[in-house]
Amino acid sequence: MEIVGPWMTSGFDQAGLNYGLAKPPAGPSAPAVLADVVSMGLPANTSDEKKAAAYQFFAYWNSAEGQTTWADGSGFPPNRSDVADKVTTSPYPAIFGAQDVADDAKLLLPGIAQGGPILETVFTPALQRALNGEGSVQDIFTAASADVQSQLGK
Repeated sequence: MEIVGPWMTSGFDQAGLNYGLAKPPAGPSAPAVLADVVSMGLPANTSDEKKAAAYQFFAYWNSAEGQTTWADGSGFPPNRSDVADKVTTSPYPAIFGAQDVADDAKLLLPGIAQGGPILETVFTPALQRALNGEGSVQDIFTAASADVQSQLGK
């Protein structure tokens, strides 16, 4: 069993793997799946010409055609509810965007943009230590929690 997301389905398919999809097992207090976003932005000093090109791309990206193409090609659910029935090439957007999955979606490190350095310096290393059996999961994540609280000034 491996916990991954839509970004892996095309690679698994291309490799000819026989696999299935299921929600991750519930944790001790509740079920949870990662709710994540990809941000797109422009630096303040972007030229007018590049801004116009970016705005044209953003308009396409958020259009019905753009989101249908994205969902069919990537396996990610579209960001528009009005195109779900147009996504027909890939079964994965419907699976990853199902209501029971959405109901259990939780943000990783809410309020901290892109996880910031906490994700890179605390969470990911702690997760790697736990997965590699380098101590008890309780001890590893108790220490990581204290480190996060310290970095947040709490």
